[in-house]
Amino acid sequence: MVGDVARGEFISVPGIAVVVINALKDGLTVAAATDHARDSAGTDVDVADFVETLCDLGFVASIDGVPVQSDGAQLSDGGRLGAVAARLARPFFSAPAWIAYGLLFAGSLVLLTAVAWFRPRYGQVFFLPNPVLSLALLVIITTPLGIVHELAHWVGARIEGLPARITVSRRYYLLVLQTDLSALWALPRRRRFGPLLAGIAVDTVIITALLCGRAAQYLGWWHPPLTLGSLLAALILTQVVSISFEFVVFLRTDLYAVLITGLGYINLTRVSRLAMARRYRRLTAAEERELAASDPRDIAASRWYMWVQVAGAGLAAFYFAVFFAPAIIQLVRWVATGLATSPPASLRFWETLVSGCIAVVPAVIPLMVYLRERRRRSRAPQPTT
Repeated sequence: MVGDVARGEFISVPGIAVVVINALKDGLTVAAATDHARDSAGTDVDVADFVETLCDLGFVASIDGVPVQSDGAQLSDGGRLGAVAARLARPFFSAPAWIAYGLLFAGSLVLLTAVAWFRPRYGQVFFLPNPVLSLALLVIITTPLGIVHELAHWVGARIEGLPARITVSRRYYLLVLQTDLSALWALPRRRRFGPLLAGIAVDTVIITALLCGRAAQYLGWWHPPLTLGSLLAALILTQVVSISFEFVVFLRTDLYAVLITGLGYINLTRVSRLAMARRYRRLTAAEERELAASDPRDIAASRWYMWVQVAGAGLAAFYFAVFFAPAIIQLVRWVATGLATSPPASLRFWETLVSGCIAVVPAVIPLMVYLRERRRRSRAPQPTT
């Protein structure tokens, strides 16, 4: 595995490629590197084509002393602030800390399943008389919690001395924040798990704290106002959904990354999609080359994982038709009814308008991301034959 840590770009290459790269780094010309590779491999090696590939990927720093500018945004190390954050957070990534996270996760799971009073229910989302305001406040509160989840990934990468980047993206029609941890490919496998699991660890601590508040209420040690108690229940529900989402591996969640890392796969999702696409259409020449050059373990696993993705796509379509779309329609109706029945000068009118705009953000942003991705693809240069 070779690549550019600063941009998080990596490719899998045969062993002879490392010989070629080291020869080029030592200052050998392409012709001299070709002779060196032939001597090492005992057969001809197309070094010129490999160098062209490295140039296309942006892995070449200079040609004949002339710097080559690479495309693509670089990952961020946070500078001095990132170094301080990594130093302060290092104890939270120690072995005792991971044992504690595991115990907290198990304890929370037992409490949520064993005691009916703690079990989350869909109706807990509407903890205020105004359902639109309930959804808007949950968006306002859970967005920073999502950022903390991603910051945990980012700090985990910084502890390992690697950069990362937090972006807004989508999974089908769902809004997600994601951290680009591609630079982890530069680490031995065992050192990748901490940054990958850091988000779930933070979610576990958060839901444990919320459950402690609910437990104090359940035991009569604390008597919060009704609205506050209902808010705690709603936040527990959102955290349960957030952690459960990580187990939906076909959406390339944190646990998907843990899965492919633990089993030694490289790009299982892409290879599986190509393998499935081959069943109903003819792959392009570039796709055929990409599939042929894929890691053998990915190709072998794609025989079963592509059906996981097919089932996942069906599940996503079912969820959209049965839950997501009706919920959005109902939200729009609530907003429209509130605006129609309230005078424009009233507090209720503006409360409904503002909270409605906030509540629909998670549904609108994925559409915007999709349109942006489609526009970028349309502007990208098309391959010629």
